[in-house]
Amino acid sequence: MLKNKGFTFLIAILWLISTAVQAAEMVTATVSTDQAWGLLLGDELIVTVELPIMQHIALDEESLPAIDQRQGHWLTLREIRFDARSDSEQVLMMLRYQVVNTGTAVQELLTPEFTIRQTDNTVIVIPGAPMMLSPILPATIADDTPAASLKADHNAPLFDTAAQGKKTAFWAGLAGLCFLLSTLWHFVWRKQHRQPFEQALIQLRNIKGDDNAALEAAARILHKAFNRTAGETVVQSAVDDMLAQHSRLAAFTDEIKQFYRASSAYFFDSESVTDLSREQIVSLAKSCRRVERLA
Repeated sequence: MLKNKGFTFLIAILWLISTAVQAAEMVTATVSTDQAWGLLLGDELIVTVELPIMQHIALDEESLPAIDQRQGHWLTLREIRFDARSDSEQVLMMLRYQVVNTGTAVQELLTPEFTIRQTDNTVIVIPGAPMMLSPILPATIADDTPAASLKADHNAPLFDTAAQGKKTAFWAGLAGLCFLLSTLWHFVWRKQHRQPFEQALIQLRNIKGDDNAALEAAARILHKAFNRTAGETVVQSAVDDMLAQHSRLAAFTDEIKQFYRASSAYFFDSESVTDLSREQIVSLAKSCRRVERLA
């Protein structure tokens, strides 16, 4: 019996010593908020914690609450920031919460309570700070009158479209007219009023094949361009008169005379050898087209 009492007494003494040691290793911080009332959904709340430690003492970062996670039913922790007081070596911890839930009535609550540790295993208790959450809408305005009673859907407002329709028809007609005029200019008027060597180049590109028939067609096209430029049929003996009347072609006198000599031999002297070629015809047409644009 005495042995059991002694053992019980020893256990009680050890428990008291353990409690005293734990009490000595656990301290409570001081907290304050920047706004304790009127908080709505989405608002942010800054909780400032005055840690009972000095700047040279480190915290165990693993004991800090997780960022961007719900802390209870009402708040989500967005940021943890540390700062030092200017008037002492005490450390301040700022917790930025965001309200993510509200009730149907005004609620007086506390910010989340948790504990953190120092690297020397001292436990710091972060108590909750009072705050007041407001609902999105009050449940009632007065007595039993609902604040958010359902209302019938409103009919969409009607407006007169006649004036807008007339404007739309006018601009659509104007756009159609412009398109028609552009089409006529490009495919009719411009085609009929192309300059001689411009028309010749288009026709030369459309010639298919590489035989004598293609060469003959190319030569006739270039002759027609010179005839249109001179306003009359130009034969080999009248080349100098054409160049005198159209001095802009004088820069290609040698090439033009060579073309007429080769063309004359090709069409009128079947026994002679001619150096007329399709490449020569196209090159001369391009050269004449360049000076034709400057006219």
